[in-house]
Amino acid sequence: MLFAFLSDVVDPPATLVMGADKHENDSLTAQATERVLFFHVDALPSAHVYLQLEPGQRPRDVPAALLQDAAQLCKANSTQGNKLNNVAVIYTPGSNLHKPPKMKAGEGEKKTGEGTGHKVRSGCATYLRATAHINFATIV
Repeated sequence: MLFAFLSDVVDPPATLVMGADKHENDSLTAQATERVLFFHVDALPSAHVYLQLEPGQRPRDVPAALLQDAAQLCKANSTQGNKLNNVAVIYTPGSNLHKPPKMKAGEGEKKTGEGTGHKVRSGCATYLRATAHINFATIV
């Protein structure tokens, strides 16, 4: 079962989608395209959160408040990250994700240096800071 959250920091509200478990996360990752932004807590286990871009919208055009809501949702659904005051959250277009077929559900490769447990093409991730405060969403 996928979870959908409505972020009302933009008008009209945007839907953020999150997998319920590692199998759904893997399925969402496999289907991600350049029209989807992928969010994940950096270097810690967390939910995969996806934002479908509007037609013609570029990642740099997404309002900062909406990016922050997606980051907060990742942090809130990280078993380790939700206990910390601050975590780094990466986001990148879904087309930058790669998961080798040999890997089991929930596993991934780390890129060189800091990573998310998922291989992200070098130089393609942007970092956000998620704090202890959550201001997002109602469940759809």
